[in-house]
Amino acid sequence: MNKMKIAFRLIILYATLQLAASEEYAKDTLQAEYGEIIYAGLIFRHGNRVPDKFFPKDPNRNGSWPFELGQLVNKGKQRAFKLGKFFRPRYGHLVGKLYAPSKVITHASSYDRTLMSGILFNAGFFPPSDHEIWNEELKWQPVPIHTSPASLDNVLRLVNKPCARYTKLRDDFYEKGETIKKICVQYKDEVAYIEKETGFNLTPCRSYQSILDLIYVQDTLLVETEQNFTLPEWTKKVYPHPLHSFRDSLFFTEVDDPRIKRLLAGPLLNVIASDMLNVAGRKNTLPKNMYTSEASKTPRLHLFAGHDINVVIMLKTLGVYTNKAPNYSAAVGFELRKKADKYYVTVVYENSLDEPPQVLHIPHCNGVCTFEQFLSLVTPIIPENFDAECNKLDDLGRHGNSGSIASIYNHYFTVPIPVPQ
Repeated sequence: MNKMKIAFRLIILYATLQLAASEEYAKDTLQAEYGEIIYAGLIFRHGNRVPDKFFPKDPNRNGSWPFELGQLVNKGKQRAFKLGKFFRPRYGHLVGKLYAPSKVITHASSYDRTLMSGILFNAGFFPPSDHEIWNEELKWQPVPIHTSPASLDNVLRLVNKPCARYTKLRDDFYEKGETIKKICVQYKDEVAYIEKETGFNLTPCRSYQSILDLIYVQDTLLVETEQNFTLPEWTKKVYPHPLHSFRDSLFFTEVDDPRIKRLLAGPLLNVIASDMLNVAGRKNTLPKNMYTSEASKTPRLHLFAGHDINVVIMLKTLGVYTNKAPNYSAAVGFELRKKADKYYVTVVYENSLDEPPQVLHIPHCNGVCTFEQFLSLVTPIIPENFDAECNKLDDLGRHGNSGSIASIYNHYFTVPIPVPQ
C-alpha cells in the first residue's frame, strides 16, 4: 500500500473519530431525568484575536501583526466555527435541519470580532443542505446577525453605555473595596515593577483604570505568546504568574456587588428568562428591552456573540465562577427542559471544545433548578426600569456604599446568595 493511500485512510479515520467525539460530547445525559431541551440561550466569547491595545513600552507594538488591533486571527476564526459545529448535535433539534429565522436569532455586540464570531458560529451550526446550497464551491449560507451601537446596548456592552449609577458604584468598589485593597497590598512590588517596565500609569493601584491596564498587560502578553512573538526579558518575573492569577481573581470583580450585578447581568438574564416564559407558555410580566421578543416570535435558540466579560458576569451571577478566566470561544448555555408537565433549567459551560459541556451546579437548586427556582433567583436581579435605575444616585450616599456587601445581598434577594470570599 503506497504512502498516499495510507495518509488518506488516516485522514478519514481521524475525521471519523472527531465526528464520533463531537457526537459523544453532545449527548444529553440529563434528558432521561429532566426531559428534553426545548429552548437554549447560548452566550459565547469571540475567537482568538490581536491585542486590543499595546502597553506604551511594548517592543512588539510595531511587529508584523497579521491583522489590525482587536481583529480575529485565523485561529480565532477556526475556533468560532468549531464552536458552532460543537453545539449543533446538542441544540440542532431545536431548529431542525434547515435554517429557519423564526427558530433562531443571533445577537452580537457591535465589535468586528463578535460580529465575525457570530457569523462563523452559524457557519458551523448551519451548513447548507438541499435547496439552501446556492454555490457548489462555497458550502456556506448567510445567517443574519443583529446588533446595536455600543453606546445604546445595555445587554451585551453596558460598560460602553453611559450609566451614572454603574460608574459610581464601580469606581467606589475599586477605590474603597477590601478585595482590591488586599490585592494591591499583596502585589505592591509587582505592580510597581510592571508600571516601570510597561509605561502604564498604575498609581494608584486601587482604581478601575489601573486594574484594567494590568489586565491589558496580561492579555497582550498572552496574545503575543500565541502569535510567537518574543516577550521582553523583564516579563519573566511576572508572566505568566502572577499576572494570570491576578487577572483570574480580579476580572470584573465589581460584579460581587449585587447592585452592579443588576446592571451588568440583569438585562441579559431578562432576555433569557423572558424567552423561557414565552416558550413555556407562561404569563410574562418581565420588562422589555431591545433584545426581548414577542411571545409569538420567541426563538427556540437564542445566540449571543459577546466577550469574556459576558461569560464571567453570568458565571459570577450564578455563583459558579471558579476564578479562572474563560478561554476564547468559551460559552455558557441556559437550557429550558420539559418532562411531562414540569419544567427545569440546566446551565452548561464549555471552555475547551475538547470535552463535553460541564453541567454547572447552581447554588440553592441542588444542581438543577426547577423553572420556578430559576425565576426566583434571576427575577430580583432584573431592573424594572433600566434607564431610571442607571440614573439613580440618591440612595448611594456620599461614598456610594450604604452598607456591607452582605447587607446589600439581603436587601435584594429573598433567597440568600452566598457572598463571595
